[in-house]
Amino acid sequence: MLEVLNDAERSALRAADAVNSLLDALRAHLKEVASNTVAHVELERDASKRLQGAAMEAANRGMRFINACMSSFNVCAVWHAG
Repeated sequence: MLEVLNDAERSALRAADAVNSLLDALRAHLKEVASNTVAHVELERDASKRLQGAAMEAANRGMRFINACMSSFNVCAVWHAG
């Protein structure tokens, strides 16, 4: 009877070790996925900042062009009127 209990205890310990190994592997994979997710979020944030900056620069250049055209038009209109 004692030998059966010892075998059961050894089996339980092996099962517990297997579960612990599985949980360790899961933790490692979750950590890797989480760090990759953080890296992707940071990459997307940086890309969106650059895109926003480029859009603002393009809008500013467009406004400067429009203002230059308006100034040229006003100068031409004054010159022709005079």
